[in-house]
Amino acid sequence: MPTMKINEEKLAFRCELGSAIGQWGHVEHHVRNIALLCVSPPDREALAITFHSIENFRSKLAVCDNLVIHRFGKSPHFDKWTAAKKELTSLSAKRNKLVHGWHKLYVHNKVGRRFAIIPLHHADGSLLHVDGEKPPGGAICLRELAGITREFHALTTQVCNVYYLLADGRAPLPESLEQPEGPPTIQRISFLIRAEYGLQFLASPKKSEST
Repeated sequence: MPTMKINEEKLAFRCELGSAIGQWGHVEHHVRNIALLCVSPPDREALAITFHSIENFRSKLAVCDNLVIHRFGKSPHFDKWTAAKKELTSLSAKRNKLVHGWHKLYVHNKVGRRFAIIPLHHADGSLLHVDGEKPPGGAICLRELAGITREFHALTTQVCNVYYLLADGRAPLPESLEQPEGPPTIQRISFLIRAEYGLQFLASPKKSEST
């Protein structure tokens, strides 16, 4: 049975969440660069300003897709963009769950599932019942969150490669890195968080003794 103190799990959960959201920022950066690649250099600053003013990622992706179709529709690497767009659409839904879901503590649940991001409602629109000792179906707990972080990292590699393939026909990163690693075990996450911050940091502070 994996062991992880609740303060370690809380720290690991927050670290993975921050890493995932930060990694998604890199994804959007490469999507913007692909869009800018589709216009002549004098127009890129104006497009960048316009692109940043688009409020949601789905619309940004649609604009980028239209530009790529117009500029690179006949490129031998266009299919790479098509594959990347499919992943961008799929994983953007996971990104939305991270930033819009409810955070809930299930203190009596098993290790690795005490902190959860839960969806707001069922598919039919009815509110989820979030009380109890276990999170509802569809909740994102520590291992799922770590898996999403790695999916976002692989997607960053994929979109980066698409940019360079469209620009000059050469991908700088191995294609194997476009496939995400599986989520680490709870034991592995515990080891990494302890190695990152040190056991002394995670230990409960001792009460100062009176002299």
